Amino acid sequence: MRTNQRERMVHVLFDISVISKGVDGALEIVGGALLSFVSPAQIHSLVRMLTQHELSEDPNDLLAGSLLTRRFSPRFTSCGMA
Repeated sequence: MRTNQRERMVHVLFDISVISKGVDGALEIVGGALLSFVSPAQIHSLVRMLTQHELSEDPNDLLAGSLLTRRFSPRFTSCGMA
């Protein structure tokens, strides 16, 4: 009987993981569709706005700084390629 409970629990966890993966995929599709309506300049201004506070506290922040450098920003093009 204990094995039956364990199998049921594994099955429930598997179902939860498959459903969450499906929700994640649907959100990625919606996000990708929404990005097709946003210009690269709007994305850059959003990234600047989101990283402004972090860069004001630490101007040498690696992640926030690299999001705004010329190495990363040109990758936001309308066709997805630099």
